Amino acid sequence: MTKGYETTFGSSPRQRGESSSAGEDMNGRSPLTPGTTAFMAFAAGAAMANNYVMQPILPDVTASLGIKVSTAGLLAGATQAGYLIGIVFLVPLGDLFNLKKVIIAQQVLLSIFLLFSALSQNYTMLIVGLFIVGLASSSSLQLSSLGFRVSPDDSRGVNMGAIMAGISAGIVMSRIISGYLSDEYGWRYMLVILSSITAFITVIAIKALPNHNTSSARPKTYTSLLKRLPILFSEHNMLRTSISVGGCWFFIFSMLWVSLSIYLSNRFSLTSTEIGIFGFAGLAGVLVTRPAGKLADRFGTKRVITFSFITIFIGIMSLLAGVNSLFPLILGVVLFDMGVFSAQVANQMRVLSVDPGARNSILSIYMCFYYGAGALGSSLGSYVLGVYGWFAVCGVAASACIFGLLVVLKGMRGFSDPISPLKSSVSGNY
Repeated sequence: MTKGYETTFGSSPRQRGESSSAGEDMNGRSPLTPGTTAFMAFAAGAAMANNYVMQPILPDVTASLGIKVSTAGLLAGATQAGYLIGIVFLVPLGDLFNLKKVIIAQQVLLSIFLLFSALSQNYTMLIVGLFIVGLASSSSLQLSSLGFRVSPDDSRGVNMGAIMAGISAGIVMSRIISGYLSDEYGWRYMLVILSSITAFITVIAIKALPNHNTSSARPKTYTSLLKRLPILFSEHNMLRTSISVGGCWFFIFSMLWVSLSIYLSNRFSLTSTEIGIFGFAGLAGVLVTRPAGKLADRFGTKRVITFSFITIFIGIMSLLAGVNSLFPLILGVVLFDMGVFSAQVANQMRVLSVDPGARNSILSIYMCFYYGAGALGSSLGSYVLGVYGWFAVCGVAASACIFGLLVVLKGMRGFSDPISPLKSSVSGNY
């Protein structure tokens, strides 16, 4: 079944039952102007940022509500849990309803519950509010899917790269912005400001976002949509191999960032503020997402993913050398962040190409496993560092990197490139 499907995917859009102008409007023009793409990138980044805004201000929140510091982590965890549930239960809605309307509905929900969280009078209310904030912030993935769906074939990578650059920037900048707003105005007003920004984005989205209706072959009910998720996972080998390689680099990313903060504190006696500066190195990943998408458009996703794994491996080797000097650590962070973000752009293009009739459902499955791998990396990072040391952390990361690279290079069944490089005199066959 999988093999037959992959053959179908190589056919023309008309043979697949899709409009040959899937990425264009009725007048033959792309609905994604540079301004629209920039807005979608900003909206996606702003939505994603809400998952991380509580992390740097937990001491202020605990003092304000009079709760124990030991339970404060649940406040940050509530948004992450909500986001994971949103991936599974809300992202597939884009295969059932008009995707623009789904995004706007989630943005409205996000704005309301940011305000609800700001007005929370006790710990339980805040937990509930932040959980739904995380749930609704999965609109960032809906925007990514919409950008892919309405883009012409020759610019999907560029547009995806731009939107994912916005998401990456939202993750990097969220802690800095929320900390500043909380210091200046208090954490409650910080959430009110974020709610207002979200409401403003929603109003613009009503006019700015392009419409995209679902396929006529869509599931008829929400229940049938959810029941189809495990079927899609078992049907498409390309999805499973994309999950395997994506899980490798997000496992590495999460494990290294968790253990790095502890290592910097213990080995170099850096303060929390000094450690936080390392987060700016993550901006290197933001800068390469759009070029990575452009390269994927031209040379194919497989080559971009291969090069990204090599970059991640070199970054890990640089981290391994950071025993007596901070410079190799900084260089290592820059390199592995660049590799991770580049690979994710290309791999998400692969994932969204697996099944044109179920793109949001496929994305939901992929991101669920992706964040699961990240959670495993976060959990193992401090343990491996504490028991076996920094060399062991880098060794585990390097092993995961090599495994992912072998999946690509050895051409595990299903890792043929679904994105045909444009006018490809240089691409060859994968």
